[in-house]
Amino acid sequence: MTATELKQWAKEKWPEATEKDGQFSVGDKLKLVVETKAPGWIDVQVDENLRKVLLEEYESVSESEVFGRDGARVLLTGQIDDGEIKSLVIQSFGI
Repeated sequence: MTATELKQWAKEKWPEATEKDGQFSVGDKLKLVVETKAPGWIDVQVDENLRKVLLEEYESVSESEVFGRDGARVLLTGQIDDGEIKSLVIQSFGI
């Protein structure tokens, strides 16, 4: 899944979210950041335990530059499958 495809999916899944320059917010809470310029990436909010697992298991995951220790930055390199990427985004919208 490309960053552009993920951005479109998020717009369709959460029509109540406001999106500006790849930043998705619900009310005043930032939920997701999507960068479509190569290499595409997303910043999502995740709980601390999941963040630790992601950092240990995937080279394409680092600490979020947007959410800090409360999130993860995921490079959309194909290392993590589309279903798991979508699950991370769903979780981020749930936090």
